[in-house]
Amino acid sequence: MLEETLRRAAPVPSHLPRVVLPPGLNLSDPNIHIPSGTIVGCSTYTIHNNPVYFPDPFSFIPERWIPDANGNTPAADKNAFLPFSIGPRGCIGKPVAYTALRLTVARLVWKFDVRLVPGEEGVGDGGEWREEGRKREGEYQLWDAFGFCREGPIVQFRERGNI
Repeated sequence: MLEETLRRAAPVPSHLPRVVLPPGLNLSDPNIHIPSGTIVGCSTYTIHNNPVYFPDPFSFIPERWIPDANGNTPAADKNAFLPFSIGPRGCIGKPVAYTALRLTVARLVWKFDVRLVPGEEGVGDGGEWREEGRKREGEYQLWDAFGFCREGPIVQFRERGNI
């Protein structure tokens, strides 16, 4: 569940810029050359919503991360999953973040009943009334500015007795 949540709403959805090193970069098309010194990047949002890597990318499907008998997750390409970036510039706090997320979710599920606030369903979704690029209903909307804001979903918590 955590992986699918991080795929749908990555901590940093924008690109993490990289500089092309000398002598430059030739892409698979021999007519495309990116000169050295150029800043390039591909946003996490774009990769996480690419159907080549994640079939039905705009749906929340936690089951896509359950390994089969061979340990493969055929409906989720783990090589394209990078909510904390990858390589030497990957987030050093990733293990701490996963631990905090697991403990927080476990505690919330143990101690509280959770539901969407009646009448507030769909807050934070895309819709026809939104600007271009934000019209997909059911897609949780992110606004990115390296520190970004979110809207919804609005939920209520009710403590379960004295646990």
